[in-house]
Amino acid sequence: MEESLREFGRGPPFQNTLSLWSILSRKKGWNWRDVNSYKEFVDFLERSHIKLLKAPYGHPLARSLGLQGLTYTIKIDKGSIDVLRDYFSD
Repeated sequence: MEESLREFGRGPPFQNTLSLWSILSRKKGWNWRDVNSYKEFVDFLERSHIKLLKAPYGHPLARSLGLQGLTYTIKIDKGSIDVLRDYFSD
């Protein structure tokens, strides 16, 4: 998990929430295809004051999961990585 978070910190400055969810939830052994869990994740980001920008492009998984309008882009910085760490901690 920590290695994935470090990779996000070294990667592009913005990431799609569905990509983050897919990668990090699989690391935890969670069902990444559970749409309700993904929505809870997005709600958590919002409550944590992470700015959610409507994704300007469709994520390849969005249509198959029925998430057409529910993909966002977030800025990856120390604050957002700390929030992700908090969400996915044991």
